[in-house]
Amino acid sequence: MSRRVRDWVHVLLTFSVFLFIVSGIGIVEHRLVSYLSLGLLTKDRSYVLHSLLIYPFVFLLFLHVYIAAAPRLRR
Repeated sequence: MSRRVRDWVHVLLTFSVFLFIVSGIGIVEHRLVSYLSLGLLTKDRSYVLHSLLIYPFVFLLFLHVYIAAAPRLRR
């Protein structure tokens, strides 16, 4: 797998983890997150984002594990 693909997978996984955490906090502490995001991330939007983000998160996580483990499995 090329270096560029690995870098993109790592960056996208990091970004999705960050969004997953922020949206999860936005569900629980919706007033704080809504205030900090200037009203862009309400409780409802946090819930929708958190619910939809699970699919790309799981895909990127499996891809990340595959990229890390594939060279070791081929030996």
